[in-house]
Amino acid sequence: MISDFALLQSLRPIEESQTMSSQLYVYYRISPAQGRVLLPRLRQMQAKLTEYGVQASLMRRQDEAANTNLQTWMEVYREVKDSVAFTRQLQQALHDYGLEQALTARHAEWFVPLDD
Repeated sequence: MISDFALLQSLRPIEESQTMSSQLYVYYRISPAQGRVLLPRLRQMQAKLTEYGVQASLMRRQDEAANTNLQTWMEVYREVKDSVAFTRQLQQALHDYGLEQALTARHAEWFVPLDD
């Protein structure tokens, strides 16, 4: 799982660009059986996080069959205005929905638009 420290550390390069919105991509490997159990909670968590003004989606890697042993899933959060605050909101939501321990080895990457 991504610790608060690791997520906050990943923010260091973009702290200076707080005025622009950023996007957070969180990906991890999950078994189809675990996915069927966790999917309703993930969707509920993402619905809750949209109350903070972000757009949330959940995807599965296209080139992996639905019946493989492990799939790569990705949570996407767009239009994040305050990345530090959202990181804390995401960590709290993971805890609130019981996903903290269930979704381990999560990898987070932040992106911002290119300057013109």
